[in-house]
Amino acid sequence: MNTQSSILRAAIVGLSLLGAGLLALPAIADPGRQLEQMSQALELSPEQRLEIEALIEAHRSRIKELGSSPETRPEGRVERYALMQEILTVLNPEQRQQWSETRDQRRRLRQRHRAGNRLVQTLKEMDLSDAQRTSIEGLIAENRQRIRENHDVFRQELQEILTPEQWAAVERLHASPRHRGQRDG
Repeated sequence: MNTQSSILRAAIVGLSLLGAGLLALPAIADPGRQLEQMSQALELSPEQRLEIEALIEAHRSRIKELGSSPETRPEGRVERYALMQEILTVLNPEQRQQWSETRDQRRRLRQRHRAGNRLVQTLKEMDLSDAQRTSIEGLIAENRQRIRENHDVFRQELQEILTPEQWAAVERLHASPRHRGQRDG
C-alpha cells in the first residue's frame, strides 16, 4: 500500500471517528452502511466482505431479539463479542491492527464523552449562583468554539496534503447523512 493511500485512509478513519463512530458493527443498526464503511476503511477484499456479511446475518436476529434492555444487555454483549471475534478471523493482520486501533480510539472518545456528561450533571446538581452558571456556560461555549477552530485548522491542513480527488472523497464522507446527523445531533 502506498503512502498516499495510507494517509488518505488514516484521514478518512479520523474524520469518521470524529463524526460517525466508525466500525460500530456490533450494534447492527444499519449493517449495510456499517459494512460499507468497514469495507472502505479496512480495504476488504470482495471475499472478505461476503464472509463478514454472512457473519453479520448469522448474528443479526439474535442481537435484535436481545435488544438493549437492562435484563438482556449482558447476553447482547456476549453475542456482539462473538460476532466481533468471528469477524477478526476474516481479517488479515494489518486489518486486525487497524480495527484494534480504531476500537481503542472509539473507546477513549466514549470515556471522554462520559466524563464530560458526568461533569455537566455534577454542575447541574450544585447550588450555583447565577454568576457561576453564566461563567460556566461562557466557558463551555468558548471551549466548543476552540474545538470547532481546531477542527477547521485540521481540515485545512489535511486538504493541503491531499490531492483534489482525495479531498473530494473526504468531503463526500463529511457530507454523508450519518456524519451530518451525528455532528448536528
